[in-house]
Amino acid sequence: MIRIPLIPGINDDEKNIQETAEFVCSLKRVQQISLLPYHNLGQGKYKRLERSYIQNVPLPSKELLEKVKKKLTDYGFDIRTGD
Repeated sequence: MIRIPLIPGINDDEKNIQETAEFVCSLKRVQQISLLPYHNLGQGKYKRLERSYIQNVPLPSKELLEKVKKKLTDYGFDIRTGD
């Protein structure tokens, strides 16, 4: 299984999803992808550690998640979300 974080504005564009799917296809043994929607739960922790955190990134919409899931499914992968 491969785990892929989905971060809006960072790696959610059509080209990135396609190239990621093609790369994972080249790995031969991978049949399942765990799609991890971005969340901002670590923001407070980063602040306490005085480290920078990704700013102004929206949470992925259900529509985006379904679109990416469909695209990856079209490549023959079993997709899990939120694992």
